Amino acid sequence: MFKIALPETYTAQITVELPGSKVKNVFDAEFSRLSQSDVESLLSRVREGDLDDAAFCRTVMVGWKGVVDDAGILAFSPAALDTLLSIYPVARCIVEGFFASLEGARLKN
Repeated sequence: MFKIALPETYTAQITVELPGSKVKNVFDAEFSRLSQSDVESLLSRVREGDLDDAAFCRTVMVGWKGVVDDAGILAFSPAALDTLLSIYPVARCIVEGFFASLEGARLKN
C-alpha cells in the first residue's frame, strides 16, 4: 500500500568533516518534500549555474536537529542557517545529503 498523503517535510542525516579535523560532525537536516518537477527544476538551475550550494540549501532546508553553538542547542532560523552555511564545507555536505536522501528513497522502493 502506498499512502499519497505525505508529510510536507522529512529529515536526513548530514555528515560534515571539517578540514584539519578527523571528527565527523553529524546533524539532522529537515528538508521540504519536493515534487518531481521541483527537483528537476532545481537540478536544472544547479547545472546552469543559477543556484550555488548555499542558495540551494536555503531553498530546500527548513529546519534541523543537533546543531549547537557555545550557548547550547541552536534554533533554526535564516540567520542561523547563514552562519552554518558560512562554514566550509557545510553547504556542499547538505547538498550531497539532500541528493543522497532522494537516491536512498529510490533504492529502498
